[in-house]
Amino acid sequence: MRERLQREPTVRAIYVGWPDGSYLVLRRIGTGYAEYTGSADGVAVGTHLDAVFSPLGEIEPLVNYDPRVRPWYLAGANATGPSWTEPYLEYDTSNTLESVADAARVDGDIEAVVGADLNLDLLGGVLDDLPYGDGAEAFVLTPGGEVIAAPTAYEEQLLTIASATGEVPTGADIGLTHSNAPTRTDTTSFTRTGSVILLDRTFPGEEGLDWVIHITADEAQAVRGAGRPRHHVGVGDGYLAGDRGRCRRLRAASAPSAEAHA
Repeated sequence: MRERLQREPTVRAIYVGWPDGSYLVLRRIGTGYAEYTGSADGVAVGTHLDAVFSPLGEIEPLVNYDPRVRPWYLAGANATGPSWTEPYLEYDTSNTLESVADAARVDGDIEAVVGADLNLDLLGGVLDDLPYGDGAEAFVLTPGGEVIAAPTAYEEQLLTIASATGEVPTGADIGLTHSNAPTRTDTTSFTRTGSVILLDRTFPGEEGLDWVIHITADEAQAVRGAGRPRHHVGVGDGYLAGDRGRCRRLRAASAPSAEAHA
């Protein structure tokens, strides 16, 4: 687990949960890590680790944490292979999480469930750097409009909303203009609302991603920025290859191996 976090910056946290309720959680915090353990009889411990996993001291444990009711555990336990959660809020913070999990089984019985979080902060940084021109912003949403990732300027607003409501914020919560995203995979739709241009793009079905890349731009600003270099990301024809490739690589790198942790 520790080697995986060091090797893959796209992985934010790794979990292992057992059917008796015991667990191990390893999560990035700052330049180091937090390790949380819990036993079947309810004894919980939190340890702050430095960048090379040397203990720095105790931290607040995950009080009353039961892995068996967490979305990542349920996703792995209820599937026959790696399975992704819908976005959900972290147990002890208002951070939005997107996790993949898999169960290790012996003769059909679950021995443990292993989960990993995608580093959505890293994805937000990717959205900051997309060359769409002045006044344009890109978001990653669920088909229902929940915000998976947004430019970093929205970070505090998203946390405030999640803390107040106890739910994953939606695009409407942060003032995004509503648009009807395509229901088919590998499809682009354009919408104009006044001077605002909206573009929604779904991923190819074989990539297994039901996310929607939502781009909003003021028409006048988009026109002014249209002649600037856009590297390999083609927006005019709706082909968001750069976005999709980044998201796919981020998500694939987070996939856990139940066999490796069993």
